[in-house]
Amino acid sequence: MATQNFLTFQPRVPELEEVDINNVEFRYTKGTDTAFVHWFGRERHAIILDIDDHISVRIDPATQDIVGLQIEAFMEWFVVEHPEFLPVAEQFGVDPMDIEAARRKIEPQRAKVAALGSLLDQVQDSLQSAVA
Repeated sequence: MATQNFLTFQPRVPELEEVDINNVEFRYTKGTDTAFVHWFGRERHAIILDIDDHISVRIDPATQDIVGLQIEAFMEWFVVEHPEFLPVAEQFGVDPMDIEAARRKIEPQRAKVAALGSLLDQVQDSLQSAVA
């Protein structure tokens, strides 16, 4: 009976301290409504792993570090479903009129939940800093 060897992945998201902000690249392609983030620049070799219908991660096969991501339907779906990321659209170079159009599609309750989540995250970070 033959045995099979399977490559296993345990992708790791890098800590913020590991990322040189000068190498981070945000890119948006309006024609395909796709956003790309490269934490270490585009030169880093990576394989693509689809994690759902809209989001793929780029993984360095040598280190298994997640070095970037790709988001399909970024303005049409992602920021509408996750309004806390709408300000990130500016970093991708999305046209302000397209940002405003997406903002109008966001349900008020979803926007409120996103704002509360961001506020609670900030309070948590501040508490951790105060205690440390």
